[in-house]
Amino acid sequence: MTGRSRYKVTFFDRHGPDGAILLRAARFGSYAFGAGTVMFGYVGGLVLGLARLPLILFTLVGGFTLSAVAMFVALRLGEAAGKVVSRVYMGGDASPHDDQFSQEQALVMQRDYAGALALFEQRIL
Repeated sequence: MTGRSRYKVTFFDRHGPDGAILLRAARFGSYAFGAGTVMFGYVGGLVLGLARLPLILFTLVGGFTLSAVAMFVALRLGEAAGKVVSRVYMGGDASPHDDQFSQEQALVMQRDYAGALALFEQRIL
């Protein structure tokens, strides 16, 4: 492969459509981290009276923990909502299946009408 650049596998190649859901959960987690650092900084500094290194550690650990919990909850709520939508709109866990008749259609395209008719009749029986 000289002169050509190699294709680099992207985040969406690895995760497919779920990649967008993971990115939204990460964004939600970053919001929770920001709010958590403010909240834990306030609680650690003013309420608990921590200073310097203990305050920094308390704030960071609290912010990261809140962020991880927020991401986990966001992913689980999204998964639960997807199951509810699937149950309500599709009546179950699987999408409805339609027969494709691809072999029969291929025979029709090859002008083998007798073979296609025989396969259609077998399906009807």
